[in-house]
Amino acid sequence: TKEMLAELKPGGVVLRNENIKMRNQLVDLIAEIKAAVGLGTTIDSLPLIAVAQEGGALNLLKLKDAPTAAKIGSSKDLGAAKAAGAALAQSCVDRGIGVLLGPVLDVYGKGAPKEIQARCFGDNHQEVAAIGLAYADGAMGGGVLPIVKHFPGMGTITGDPQKTLATLADDQDRLSQIIFPFNEAARCNVPGILVGHVVVPTLDSETKPIPAASLSAKFLNGLLREKWGYPGVILADD
Repeated sequence: TKEMLAELKPGGVVLRNENIKMRNQLVDLIAEIKAAVGLGTTIDSLPLIAVAQEGGALNLLKLKDAPTAAKIGSSKDLGAAKAAGAALAQSCVDRGIGVLLGPVLDVYGKGAPKEIQARCFGDNHQEVAAIGLAYADGAMGGGVLPIVKHFPGMGTITGDPQKTLATLADDQDRLSQIIFPFNEAARCNVPGILVGHVVVPTLDSETKPIPAASLSAKFLNGLLREKWGYPGVILADD
């Protein structure tokens, strides 16, 4: 692995659950990754270290107090959301992690899997945007780059997105609400937007077969880059 890192010199490394046992082990692992690449040892030297830490069941960093997005959103307190983002950033920076694959800006819809509900700040698009961006602002203020996800929104999908290609079958009016938080994020120039593997036939039906948003020129070039003028980093979900 060290030889591969030295040869490729990747711009980023995403840590998975199986890479993380405890804080001290993680600090050592990140130091070994940086040393193997040989481009610097600081948090902002390449490769940037990323983690998809959310909270609740998705607590990769194994933090003692890691509330779900649903719990943070239920208070509708922007100050508390910003503080939660800052607190997570402190835990990330303390371990050498500079990129947060989050927060989730999906708008929850009835009928979606329960796991998705816990990962969403709520079911109102304006509240999700406000709370999610306050959280992202707190993370940025704490020294971490937030990557909002999962554009164009996966809070109303049905089925298990890990086992089948997810579809957003909502009509145009509902889709405009689902996409709204990401439009706000782009307008605020968040550092990064992560695109989900979700098919949206209402907005992209001309190409056969209809591609997932992560492979759709209409979503990536047409909407994100051209219509919204988003200049930041676009990542595809794994």
